[in-house]
Amino acid sequence: MTPTPRTRFLYCIPVERTATTLGYFQASIAVACILIVIRFLIMELHAYIRFTSYSHGYMNYDLTFMKNLSWALLILGLCLTMAVFLLVGIEKRRSGYVLTYLIFGVLGTLALAVGLVILCTKYHHFIDDGGVEMLLVIIVYSLSLTAAYFVYRNIKLEKSSNKMINNELQESVCNVEDV
Repeated sequence: MTPTPRTRFLYCIPVERTATTLGYFQASIAVACILIVIRFLIMELHAYIRFTSYSHGYMNYDLTFMKNLSWALLILGLCLTMAVFLLVGIEKRRSGYVLTYLIFGVLGTLALAVGLVILCTKYHHFIDDGGVEMLLVIIVYSLSLTAAYFVYRNIKLEKSSNKMINNELQESVCNVEDV
């Protein structure tokens, strides 16, 4: 039994359009968050320069906030890169790009789930600390990852059927006879 390509997601939305929308949405959110983090970094750098210049060399300014913002900028850059991988993989029909997005997406979802478990066990104010929002993000993103998986599977099926067609055409051109 040969697998058939999946054309619909949640029985009504085309799979290709769902995954493309996911890529554009993730890219736009990542760019917006990168701009916000850069704004905060510039404001914090300005405060640091002002503090050190008026304190006459007294360098007791806390830089942990700037370090945390730098880590957030790195993670957001990785999210933007993965969204671009998904979009290029869908447009150019490259299964490796979509697979890279899937691997990082599953790892990111796993990290969110571990963070949610830590949030539940460490703090008693689960609802106030953003636990419900994190749970909703995990559920929606997991569903979106299934759409990306269907696109990956469809690309792999297209590539394998093209190889079979090319092999049959080459055999007919070479006039291979049965012995």
